[in-house]
Amino acid sequence: GLTLRDDQWQGALEALTISLARAVEDGAGRRCLTIDALLTAGGATMELVEAIEGLDPYGTDFPEPVFVFASHRVAHAAQVGTTHIKVTLADGDGGRLAAIAFRALETPLGKALLAARDGAPLHVAGTLSRNSWQGRDSAQLRIIDAARP
Repeated sequence: GLTLRDDQWQGALEALTISLARAVEDGAGRRCLTIDALLTAGGATMELVEAIEGLDPYGTDFPEPVFVFASHRVAHAAQVGTTHIKVTLADGDGGRLAAIAFRALETPLGKALLAARDGAPLHVAGTLSRNSWQGRDSAQLRIIDAARP
C-alpha cells in the first residue's frame, strides 16, 4: 500500500511516470505481458474469483484478467507431479495464496520459483481460478511469469 497526503500526489505521479517510462524504454523489443491489476495475496479471495468467473467466457478478443503480485515472498515451493511447481505466496500483511505453475519444472520460470525459496521478494503474474479439493473451494493463482524486483 501507499499513503500520500493531498499535496504529495502530483510529485508521486511524476516520479512514477518517469520510472515507468524508463522501464518501458528498457523493455522495448522484449516480449510483454499485459497486466490488468495489482493484487496482494490477501486480496485474492473467493469472492474475487467468483466475480471473475461471472465475466467469462474468455477468448482471443476477451482474455482472462492477469494479476501481478508484487514483491511477494515464496513461503513454499515444491515439485508436484512430474512437471508442475506448487507455490505458496505470502504478502507483507500475513496474506497467503496458493499458486501453481503448470509444466514449469525445467523452465526458467520453474527454476526461478524454486530459487525464490531463499526468501527474496518476487513479482509473480498469473490468472486467478477456483481450486476445488476435498470439498472445499479456494482461490488459486495459475502462474504465468515471475521476476525478481
